[in-house]
Amino acid sequence: MILTVTLNPCVHRYLLYREEVPPRTVVRLVRERMSSGGKGLNVARVIVRLGGEAVALSTASGPTGELLRECLAREQVEAELVPVGVPTRLSTCLWDLANERFREFLEPGADVTAAEAGELRARFARLLPRVSTVTINGSTPAGNLTPLPREFVAGARAAGKRVILDAYGEAAARAAEVPPHWLRANLEEMAGTHGVTGAAGLPAFLARSGVDGLLVSDGPHELHCVTRDEHLVATPPAVSEVNAVGSGDALTGAFAMVLDCGGSVEEAVRAGAAAGSANAEQLLVCEFEAARWRELLAGVAVRRAP
Repeated sequence: MILTVTLNPCVHRYLLYREEVPPRTVVRLVRERMSSGGKGLNVARVIVRLGGEAVALSTASGPTGELLRECLAREQVEAELVPVGVPTRLSTCLWDLANERFREFLEPGADVTAAEAGELRARFARLLPRVSTVTINGSTPAGNLTPLPREFVAGARAAGKRVILDAYGEAAARAAEVPPHWLRANLEEMAGTHGVTGAAGLPAFLARSGVDGLLVSDGPHELHCVTRDEHLVATPPAVSEVNAVGSGDALTGAFAMVLDCGGSVEEAVRAGAAAGSANAEQLLVCEFEAARWRELLAGVAVRRAP
């Protein structure tokens, strides 16, 4: 069982329309779809779709919070959602069918009260005995939430759980100091949060960070997995990209699931690379089919860097 933590959740609202020429003032929808959102909820959804077990810890409030609960129930993702005062944010995703153009409009996140942060701590402590792996995911709004990623990494490690940190920003930098067992990021996040520029700097960062491994992606390009024993470089299978949003979360989910099931690091890297590609070739974030993921696994090439 994997516990995912999302401190900045949202609801994805997908609006599919067809742009006309010349453009009209009133655009009629072709189709609408809702799904849960936020990196850790995406990770949990991927794990469940691929046949693993996950429980998601997050927050919910207001009408969008109710939508979030409904989405998670439909997606069959078990979730512990702490009620908070600020309504859950909305991500509006527009897909122009005529031009195959995607855009996302994402509202900013908000902090919680000290009491609400305390309830998140209590729920995390209650969930921890049930799981073997913990993923801390995404951004953290500044304020009462800021200390939680570091506390959760430390608490999970002390309880003997595998910890994967897939986050960015100030709170993530503090959490990385604990350290987690695995640090998951893309190259942009490695530069902005940890000051590591380029893949060449990853081995030196690993040596001074204390983590067991780094898993660093670069969109559709090479994926680097650096441990104390080896440096694996994976090339994801090429796909026709529709929407790459959430591909990093798909990577984290599949990687965590394979490790949690006792797979090797290389098997987990292959699984993650295939999941990222499977996500990128369809519109809905982290809602690809497990059968397609299995097909793409064969197309992942892995080599060992010198």
